[in-house]
Amino acid sequence: MGCANTTDVKKPTNHPERYRAVEETTPVPIDQSKIPKSVKEKVKKAVTEGVKTQSKDGKWLAKSLNVAKKAFGDCEMEVLLETDLQEVEFVMLNHNGISAIGAKTLSERTNWPYLKELNLESNNIGSDGAIALSQNKSWKNLKSLDLTGNAIGNEGVKALSKNKTWANLRALILTNNGVGDEGVIALGNNSSWKNLLGLVLAQNEIGPEGAIMLGQNTSWTNLVSLDLSKNNIGDQGARGLSGNVAWKMLSSLNLKSNSIGDVGAWALGENASWKNLARLNLAQNNIGPKGLEALGTNAVWVNLTALDLGYNAIGHEGVEALCKNTSWKSLKQIELTKSQVEAQGKSMLSMRWPDIKIID
Repeated sequence: MGCANTTDVKKPTNHPERYRAVEETTPVPIDQSKIPKSVKEKVKKAVTEGVKTQSKDGKWLAKSLNVAKKAFGDCEMEVLLETDLQEVEFVMLNHNGISAIGAKTLSERTNWPYLKELNLESNNIGSDGAIALSQNKSWKNLKSLDLTGNAIGNEGVKALSKNKTWANLRALILTNNGVGDEGVIALGNNSSWKNLLGLVLAQNEIGPEGAIMLGQNTSWTNLVSLDLSKNNIGDQGARGLSGNVAWKMLSSLNLKSNSIGDVGAWALGENASWKNLARLNLAQNNIGPKGLEALGTNAVWVNLTALDLGYNAIGHEGVEALCKNTSWKSLKQIELTKSQVEAQGKSMLSMRWPDIKIID
């Protein structure tokens, strides 16, 4: 196969059924003999500008490579992977035009055995590209993988969740990929990423079933941060998450814009495991005074420092309920943007927590 300009491929919208808008057939290798000299020169220039070296035993070794926003497609990836960068640990390929073909080339090569961080945000790899990446067996040191905005869908996530090579993975970012319940259920069943610290699943299509099954995960005992913002988990999903007993290290939970109402808030307030929770974002949901009443009774989140309740109709009654809490002695910030809280309610909060910062 010759070179095609994949940087001009139009990305599909955030709907799984439309993800086939990016052609996802079996990736065909690039014919190196057909790669133009201009492409090779382009890659050489980008590498020269984007590489950072570090001295080791008298030698200067390439440790990081930033070729983001360089209009790299599959041909550029083929040339890049012929470049001597054996010691590279951090690679930024975000905002390019890499398709499933380039992802397959990247996954199959053993050029970067010391790779720790890979950023592929905003490319066109699709589900086939994610499947190809999932078959990688050489990145045993990989700690961070960012696949934001790549239309990988459920099939791509299901494949990634089966990878057993990335045992050291610490951060996985899958924002805006059309991931639904089917994909996140597979992800929750993963038992290989025992060192996972951060998982970002924002702006997907995860519903109650997916959140319930995710909450049943027992392997990610080191999980510190979970971002499920801008999904649709609802009250049932919130209850499913709140029942998790394995994420005892969780310190940041983002459930912004998830159609959570008072019932879901009650369920979250009953959580008894997240003793290290420091930041909770419940903005842009449907939580009212009754929901705040439940949150206010929580006695487990003794390390809570920041609470976002913006764009919820909590009103004065909700503030009163919240102020009855006696356990959140570390609370320093609360966001109340358009939450129907007037000056009197803010005064109550300031009296209850004298050092608190109120954002409205």
